[in-house]
Amino acid sequence: MSGELGEKEEVIVRVKRGPEGFGDVNKIADEILDKVTLPQDVKDAVRNDICELGTIVPQLCSWCDCLVVKLELIGEKNCKRWHRDFWCARAIVTYNSAGTLYTGDENVNFWELEHKGTNERIIRDNSEIHSAGVGDILFIKGVKYPDPVKGLIHRSPEAQYHDSGLVRNRLVLKVDVPEPE
Repeated sequence: MSGELGEKEEVIVRVKRGPEGFGDVNKIADEILDKVTLPQDVKDAVRNDICELGTIVPQLCSWCDCLVVKLELIGEKNCKRWHRDFWCARAIVTYNSAGTLYTGDENVNFWELEHKGTNERIIRDNSEIHSAGVGDILFIKGVKYPDPVKGLIHRSPEAQYHDSGLVRNRLVLKVDVPEPE
């Protein structure tokens, strides 16, 4: 799966809240899906998720004034290190391969996390690492979330490869909530 999303391997749409909310979420889906070449069943799944998340995320983050909707292919250039997102929040869906890995705060050595420690030093017990399933929606509070929340510790799964040695790209939908302006 390469080239389906254009040269940058991503399509991004930024939507501001207006007097009527974020408007017709189908138009957001159209704006993204008109720019990509994917099988129709995959486009249908992405459309459903954009419409669902475009409605649910603003309800979960009623104070947000902007959504950043991104469909992207992720290969070897992924988030390999455990981290917290600098967004207020992110909803993420992976459509193939493997979903986002995450763990609870009690399983994290925060000194190592905050001082550029290795993954092996950040995580206390690998058996306490969980994974969102393919097709699942994972809602992540980030460090900018307006509650006394630190943000979910997570990372991308290890890159997977075809027998030919080429990377197996993950198709990922992200709906991000930036800090209000």
